[in-house]
Amino acid sequence: MDRRKALRNIGLTTGFVVATPSLLSLLQSCNTAVENWQPEYLTVDEGVVLIGLVDTILPKTDLPSASEVNVPQFIDVILKDVVSSEEQEQKKNAMKALITEIRADYSEDLNKVKEQDYQKILDKYLSKAEREGEEKEIAQLLGSIKWMTINAYRNSEVIGETVLAYDPVPGQYLGCENLQDLTGGKSWSL
Repeated sequence: MDRRKALRNIGLTTGFVVATPSLLSLLQSCNTAVENWQPEYLTVDEGVVLIGLVDTILPKTDLPSASEVNVPQFIDVILKDVVSSEEQEQKKNAMKALITEIRADYSEDLNKVKEQDYQKILDKYLSKAEREGEEKEIAQLLGSIKWMTINAYRNSEVIGETVLAYDPVPGQYLGCENLQDLTGGKSWSL
C-alpha cells in the first residue's frame, strides 16, 4: 500500500468526520424565515433562483417544502465554506449564465418566475447527459443543487424528527428485524 495515499485518505476521512456534524448542525440551527434570508455567499438574485429551484425539486405537499426547512441557507453555506475556490468560480459562472437565460426566456424580475418555469429549466438541463460548454456547466450546477437539496432536506431536523423514524436515544440493536415491524416502513433518521 502506498503510504502517502493512506495518510491522505486518513486526513480526508478525519476532515469529513469533523466537518459533517458542523454542517448538519447548520440545518438544525437555521431558523431564518425564507423572506428574511440574506445569502452569505450568493447574491440576492442567485438566492431567489436557488429558492425557486429547491422548491421545484421538493415542493410543499403534506410535507414542508425545501425552503421551509432552510435548504437554500444550507446550500449557500456549503458553497461559501466547503466548496473549493475553483469550484466556487465554476458555480458562480454557471449561475450567472442560468440567470441570464431565465431573464431572457421567462421574466426579467426573478421573483415572478413560476415553479413550472423552473421545472422546464430542470427538465431541459437534467434530461440530456451530453452537453458542452456553458450548457454543461449549467447542467452540472443544477445536478449538484438537486443532490444537495435532497441530502440537506433528508438530514434536516424537521424531516428527521417528524417524517423519518427518529429515536433520540438509540437502544437495543436489532440487526435482522423487519423494517416494517421496527419503524412502520420508515427509514431511520441520522
